[in-house]
Amino acid sequence: MAATQKIMENSNLADKVKLKTANILDMPFNDNEFDLIVSSLVLHNIKPFEKRKVALANIARVQKQKGQLVIMDIGYETSKYVRILKELGYQNVNIVNAGYNGWWGTPMVPTFVITATK
Repeated sequence: MAATQKIMENSNLADKVKLKTANILDMPFNDNEFDLIVSSLVLHNIKPFEKRKVALANIARVQKQKGQLVIMDIGYETSKYVRILKELGYQNVNIVNAGYNGWWGTPMVPTFVITATK
């Protein structure tokens, strides 16, 4: 968080952006609190897959209407997130392969980027 805070300060964003971190399965945030949510390489660590659905539902709960969502995650199960996000009311849900920049050492472990609007 310190490195990200420094980037925000150097980019003159410190007064416009707040960094917060919490357990995605038990977020202590209010409903409709965030305009933008970025999840970077988090969801694949949550086992079993059913708990990932809980994590996505928590994201939807704390995100404002018309808020933007960006999820970066590895593995082919990420395509299932698209269906779940649509069920949670997200629109303009898109998934793209991050290409060789997203490889974890080999093309066998690709990274996908999902964007959506609530």
